[in-house]
Amino acid sequence: MAEFKSGESMEHHYDPDLKSRLIALERGATTGETRIASVERDTADHTRRLGTLEEWRRQKDIEEAKQTTEWTAFRREINARIESLTTEIVDVKKPLQKIMYTIVVGFLLTLMALAWKSGFSISP
Repeated sequence: MAEFKSGESMEHHYDPDLKSRLIALERGATTGETRIASVERDTADHTRRLGTLEEWRRQKDIEEAKQTTEWTAFRREINARIESLTTEIVDVKKPLQKIMYTIVVGFLLTLMALAWKSGFSISP
């Protein structure tokens, strides 16, 4: 810092270093204000983007819940159809088994009748 001679006032004294520091401080203050405004804009932008992402996530969760509900209902419907088909198959299977046993027994009786007519006998 510059020293003042006796009788000299601070008003008449010129210090180029002081002026340059003052200008730098003023520019720094302006730059700082600009940076603060920039940070505030970035924060607002990030807040907006975060809100958008949160809304998207909520919508996605709702969609997934709907799909899960629909899928569960679909699975129940398919299971009910399979159950009904199983009971229908059992209902058809029983008469078919009776018809099959009748045909097999008839075939065996026919073979025994042919053997008996041809003279097959069991003698001790």
